[in-house]
Amino acid sequence: MVKNAIHIKRANVADAQLLSHLGEITFVETFAGTCTDEDMQSFVKNVFEQDVLANELKDENDFYFIDFDDEEQVVYMSLEEVYSAYRPSQT
Repeated sequence: MVKNAIHIKRANVADAQLLSHLGEITFVETFAGTCTDEDMQSFVKNVFEQDVLANELKDENDFYFIDFDDEEQVVYMSLEEVYSAYRPSQT
């Protein structure tokens, strides 16, 4: 039996449309029925709109990764690097 090849890549601005699509599908499927349709659409528009994601992808402290399974996009993850939590307080 041949296993599928898994490839993880760091997303860039060119991936904004794909991340918008994956994010919307994942969020709607996960949280369907937990809020009104208006609230759902408002959240999706504010968080997963392509332009919003493109701006986040330009931020070097935001990291998005896409997992491909035999060239098909399977999942993504987002991380944000925040250094302030590790800096000693200035007193």
